[in-house]
Amino acid sequence: MKKILLAEGNPFLISIYTEQLRKSGYSVSIVSSGELAISRARKINPDLLILDAGLPGGPKDSSGYSDGFSVLRELKEDLGFKDMKIVLLSNFEKEEEILNFTDFGALKYFKKAENTSEEIVEEIKKILS
Repeated sequence: MKKILLAEGNPFLISIYTEQLRKSGYSVSIVSSGELAISRARKINPDLLILDAGLPGGPKDSSGYSDGFSVLRELKEDLGFKDMKIVLLSNFEKEEEILNFTDFGALKYFKKAENTSEEIVEEIKKILS
């Protein structure tokens, strides 16, 4: 069974994504902060990390800002996790923000307001196949 780590701050979305992923046969672990996402990813080495780009409580960057992007950057800079499959969830609209995610190794970016949980799970199936 493939392991997915869901790092999401919204309890409603956690419920929806978890239900869809489990119905599709995935084992799902859930965290709701950046620090927990990093420590759990290092502990369980998931097949895929679904990361809320606005996730609070991640490592602080040089400006002191903490978010899902800093989690992505820290994991991808760690040689042991540079190949970890990571997809981002967000409602960011600026193309430069989205490009930052893919430049740092995110496989895909899903806009929460435009993608249903079913659509996201279908894309995840493709990524993990």
